[in-house]
Amino acid sequence: MVVILGTGALHDPLLAAALRGCGIDAEAAAAPTDEALALGRALMPRGHPCSVYYLAGTMVLHARGSSGACCFVTPGDRCGSYATDLQRALHASGATSATVLAPSPERGLGALDELLGDARGLVWQAVLDAMAAGDALCAAGRRLRARSGDPDEVDRRVGEAIRSVTEALESGGDTAEAIRRHAPSLRPGRKSHAPRVRVRVTGELLPAMSSGDPGAHLVRWMESRGAEVETPLACEWAMHQAWRASRCDGELARVRAMILDAWARHAAATGHSLSPPVDASAWVEAAEEWVPVSLCSGRGLHGDRGLPGRRALPPGRPGGVDQALRVDSVELDLRRRAPRALPQGAGGLPLAGGERRRAHADAQQAGAGDGLRPAQRRDRSFVKTSRTQFKAGLAVVMAVVVAAFVGFVPRGDALTIRPDRVTLGVSALRISLPLFLAAKQNLFARHGLRVTLRPYPTAQPMVDDVTQGRIDAAGFAAWPIVLLASSRAAVPPRVVTTLEEDETHRLSYVLGRRGGGLRFPADAAGRRVGVLPTVAYRRWLPAMLRAAHIDPATVTVVPVEPALQAQTLARGGVDMMFTNDPMATAMIARGVAEVIDDGPPCAKRLGSPFRFGTFVLSGAFADRSPSVAARLVAAVDEAIEATRADPAAARRAMAEYLRPEERAFVDAYPPSLYRTSREAGDALAEEITRERALGILDREVSVRAFLPQAR
Repeated sequence: MVVILGTGALHDPLLAAALRGCGIDAEAAAAPTDEALALGRALMPRGHPCSVYYLAGTMVLHARGSSGACCFVTPGDRCGSYATDLQRALHASGATSATVLAPSPERGLGALDELLGDARGLVWQAVLDAMAAGDALCAAGRRLRARSGDPDEVDRRVGEAIRSVTEALESGGDTAEAIRRHAPSLRPGRKSHAPRVRVRVTGELLPAMSSGDPGAHLVRWMESRGAEVETPLACEWAMHQAWRASRCDGELARVRAMILDAWARHAAATGHSLSPPVDASAWVEAAEEWVPVSLCSGRGLHGDRGLPGRRALPPGRPGGVDQALRVDSVELDLRRRAPRALPQGAGGLPLAGGERRRAHADAQQAGAGDGLRPAQRRDRSFVKTSRTQFKAGLAVVMAVVVAAFVGFVPRGDALTIRPDRVTLGVSALRISLPLFLAAKQNLFARHGLRVTLRPYPTAQPMVDDVTQGRIDAAGFAAWPIVLLASSRAAVPPRVVTTLEEDETHRLSYVLGRRGGGLRFPADAAGRRVGVLPTVAYRRWLPAMLRAAHIDPATVTVVPVEPALQAQTLARGGVDMMFTNDPMATAMIARGVAEVIDDGPPCAKRLGSPFRFGTFVLSGAFADRSPSVAARLVAAVDEAIEATRADPAAARRAMAEYLRPEERAFVDAYPPSLYRTSREAGDALAEEITRERALGILDREVSVRAFLPQAR
């Protein structure tokens, strides 16, 4: 029996349900108590964090009440996994058959890898959904309790949603959809009131995830005083673990995007505008100049060779000179001022204390012939330095003012317009081909833009960021994602251009295992169908099934992250996969899957040509910088025309943004059909009407067209 503990009273049961849904016998341990703390302290030596004592006592109490052998799985503590110490505590209590698995990013999964076996891909996706669902419901409950006068009623509503999520995890269902069914009950009532203050609880994972303190109920006490309390999210802890692992394998961007995608799907399902997870790794990397990142990843702080008072470590050892942060005693100054150089001796090494004092005395003696006292000499030096700094500072200020006023910077004999900065989101899918080509061929620069591409694994988190104004524009994205996300936007986003699917321009696929004999849609009833974890694929699939006269309720929809689709289909986690490129072509070329639909499914079932997606601009960006937005759209139009002229170049430009196992198959992609802004025209109203007729839109939307004449 696998026993989950250490992530909090809400997340432990959800993670256990996720494992049960993957065929692993699992349960959650009870919430830590004062009895567990006392027992842990009695069994373990002094000096451990309190969270470790809580874990040890809870494990022992659970083992005593279990008839069989227990395998405890826990994240441990921020400072370490403590698996060996916890194992000793269990043995000291007489639970010799119990084992402890506390995987760490630096050491890998260890024995847990053998326990999961072939279900690793399914488990990873299920665990992501469990963490994100728990975080979303926890955050929504906190917001609701801060605005409601009846916290017990809020607990009842959240509890019902948690039960639905647990059932979805156990049955392999869609956890985001399970939350969405309870969204009306998770909204504040008419008699709601604004919180008096916002508080964020930080600290060790277990206390923070267990209402601040497992015994004191700190969070509930603050809520009773009118505070809205934010507790750390499990997704934040997962991103920190991913950052630690990236120090070894460099996979941070992909894993981080998967975590954020899972969070965005579940947070949107609650109907609340929830704050995204805090990625502490960005702050750690920014502080790397002063604090070694090894300290933040649990590896300790090590000095460098040659520092006074520091003992040099042998090279080649972990934490040795070749792995330490390079620190120089002369250049290091945390206040960023020009440091005073220390007197140096032979070999350029800093002088010791006595030698440094003698050198200082010699320098004073050498300057004694100018007839000035030391204090006068210092004052004169200070005045000279101040005048020099004032002149240099005045010159810099004048240069900045002139550059800002004129709007250009000199380049040789010419004057060049300063390019405008734009942050552009792109999904690592074939639908973004023109944007990859535009970046490769510097098309944005031709239009006076300095564009920073921000890749996303799917379009769902990308569109959430652009509609909330966190990035300036994004493309391409499926229409349902854009329209549904626009309902939460403070300023209506703008849409322009289209991407279409027809019989000769395939974008969507339904795949099955090679030789499985299944056909779509004829054999879909009673099957598990994997889909991209976006609202578009989750809503397109029921619409296609209804068009084929198949009850959507007979089909189990399983959201699967792009990186996990091949192994999930190959190992039987799903029977069919509704997806697109680059995943589809790679699976077909590698012999993992075969096409089992009777034509491009969206165009075949929902109408041809099928308007698949569009390019999106943040409403705030379009209002703030209309001329920049117009130049960006012009660059996208030029990229679309360049993609038509040389589709092979566009595919090659995309290759560097793909996973290694997908790069070799870019030349096998079918042709794509894009419409420029002038060719597409204003198809927004028609698209909204079509989406409503298909049952895809279930709410009011707030989006506008960005027309060529409006530039």
